[in-house]
Amino acid sequence: ALPLNVNGIAASGAPLANATVQIYDKNGTPVLTNPATVGSDGSYSATIPASATGPFVFEVDNGTEKLYSVLSDENGSTTVNVTPVSNLIAAKLSSTGNPYNLATEIASSSATVSSATIASANTAVMTALQPLVTALNLDASINPITTSFSANGSGFDRMLDSLDVKIEPKGTSSQIEVTMKQSVNEDAELPKITFVHNETPPALPSVDATKL
Repeated sequence: ALPLNVNGIAASGAPLANATVQIYDKNGTPVLTNPATVGSDGSYSATIPASATGPFVFEVDNGTEKLYSVLSDENGSTTVNVTPVSNLIAAKLSSTGNPYNLATEIASSSATVSSATIASANTAVMTALQPLVTALNLDASINPITTSFSANGSGFDRMLDSLDVKIEPKGTSSQIEVTMKQSVNEDAELPKITFVHNETPPALPSVDATKL
């Protein structure tokens, strides 16, 4: 039962050190009186009070960008990472494809965040990123939100280092572009996928790990 201790890594490859973490409940209300602060290694921890009801939206703000993650209304101590990949999952869950709107959309019932919808969005995103998962020899079942990792440039963090995720809101939908940062010939385009938030994203092209 609540209160619920949560912890995780906030990183975009590099740790989002000193960023603040706020958590919003199903009414779109912030639940932390004092927002948590991300440590130099990217880790944070917070306690969701017993009075709060999920689903919860996590917002990490480092002053220049905001990244989001989600937690369905489950009990027990839990890991919630906030990364460009969790932000992409939040975009898939948003009815407008804009993670910034997600807490408000949950409150107005225009977006549904549950363990089922999170799992579905997670599958769509990770299927699209599968070539990168394979190239980096990551566990195929890695869950970007709940799998513990270190922001040290290896493993899942190397995957974050290799991705550039852009979300461009356009009113009721968002255009999403995921680019793989790898070394290419000067005139060659970086491999990327582009899709509308409510579409099933295409898979990234196959990756040569030596170029990442």
